[in-house]
Amino acid sequence: MNMGKLFEKKRAIWSAVMGFLISIAFILGYQLETCGATAAGFAGKGKILLFSALLMIPVGAVVYLLYLAAEKWCVTKPAKTKARSIFFVSFLLITLSRIPAFLAYYPAVMSYDFGRQILEASKGHIWFFDYQPLIHTEVIRIFYLIGLKIGSLEMGMALLSIFQILVVSAILAYSVSLIYRITGRIVFSYAQTAVYALLPLHELMAVVMTKDVFFAAFFLLFICLLYERSRKASIPLDVAIVLTAILNIMFRKNSVYAMVFLIIGYLIYEKRLINKARSTILILLCIVAGLACQSAMVTGFNVIRGNNREM
Repeated sequence: MNMGKLFEKKRAIWSAVMGFLISIAFILGYQLETCGATAAGFAGKGKILLFSALLMIPVGAVVYLLYLAAEKWCVTKPAKTKARSIFFVSFLLITLSRIPAFLAYYPAVMSYDFGRQILEASKGHIWFFDYQPLIHTEVIRIFYLIGLKIGSLEMGMALLSIFQILVVSAILAYSVSLIYRITGRIVFSYAQTAVYALLPLHELMAVVMTKDVFFAAFFLLFICLLYERSRKASIPLDVAIVLTAILNIMFRKNSVYAMVFLIIGYLIYEKRLINKARSTILILLCIVAGLACQSAMVTGFNVIRGNNREM
């Protein structure tokens, strides 16, 4: 078999996979309500998959061309700088870049669902409403109580904003160090850090008190850890993956859908049957553990139940 053709076929398959994932993210992001894409049940989900499959064709073609370009100049080089140094420098620069937005919107951008969540947090667990992720409302409550303790609710919300900035910046910096360890090219670290630090959307969202900020950060961490596992699997890494998956599901329960597609991906990607089984079991464990923790919080807090389709 011609290895060149095999490699082209492999590239085409992964271009289609990436094209579909990008397309489904686009469709879900814009929530095409007029087309019924957010309708409950099979009809809504079916339309999401259909629109994503159609959009996958042009998007997948663009991804294929990007893969071709990347293969020509993204050649791995021996790393000359410690990845740990890359992480700390990137973390520092990204964190410092958040200062203008933090000062401009001090103590935080308290909009979107935050108004309802802060009321629930101030009244206690029995008033929590599961329409929004309970873990996020609990995080808000923790810093609300800190604000009460120090005599300033404003300072409590500012500390929440700082906590969010630090968590997100650390995960972004980790992704920078991972790319450096993969390629050995420090120019990618410069470019990646610059995008994370200077893109206005990143600066603004870092101080917006919505569940999606934490979810996006933890999902990035989840993907990075899965890639780490593809390079060298270990039990501690599997534990980290499961814990990160739990956070993903608790901050956004519909992340389970992405994990289901991961199972399909592993069944295609892994060569040996034992590796297919191990990867599938790992993702199933992620899903079960995440949903179990979510249910435990619902039961433990005795929260108000509602329509949590958005989650």
